[in-house]
Amino acid sequence: MLSSLRRHITYANVAATLAVFLAMSGGALAASHYLINSTRQIRPSVLRYLHGRNGANGLNGKTGATGKTGGTGKTGGTGRNGAVAAYYGAQGSTPIYITGNTPSSPATISQKALPAGDFAVTAAVQVDMSASAAGGYGSVTCRLSDGSSSNESTFTSALGPKAGGYGVSGEIPLQIGVSSPYSASTVTLNCMTLTSASSGTNLSTDAVNATISAVQASTIG
Repeated sequence: MLSSLRRHITYANVAATLAVFLAMSGGALAASHYLINSTRQIRPSVLRYLHGRNGANGLNGKTGATGKTGGTGKTGGTGRNGAVAAYYGAQGSTPIYITGNTPSSPATISQKALPAGDFAVTAAVQVDMSASAAGGYGSVTCRLSDGSSSNESTFTSALGPKAGGYGVSGEIPLQIGVSSPYSASTVTLNCMTLTSASSGTNLSTDAVNATISAVQASTIG
């Protein structure tokens, strides 16, 4: 039997058998070596070919529920007060005799210089009238003016009994708006006597305690 097997073992048989073995084992090795487990093993051109076209956009989803309202923010700080310019002038307690002052020559009771700008100006003056006899009356008009605007007011009253004779006192208020945005101005308070008491009463009229106040404003309406 061995002799018969030796007769069949030739170089060709061995070579063929070895070739078949190598082919089978080599295929298995090749199959193991070229197993694809990452896209990095595939050429980009092949991947582009394998990638299909993008599909159409899907329908929009439903609107989500409204979120909770956020908390209230902190209150901001209080802003600074705007600057306000105010001017004041006073005559003082020394009376100014105005009995002989008429509309053509009024007496200057008080003045106040103002810088350029718009101002709301108010003034007041006390008028004292006295006489030595009853039955008289007096009338005084005062004017507040800055040269472009003015305001007049009149105080008229009968004279009543008072210490040392007869008389009456009253206050005359006035106000104007001054608009002089490009130059300074001066506000003047003048007073004049319009009528005298009855003859023989020796009427005396004085202006006292006059004041002028001016507050700067953004505009004068």
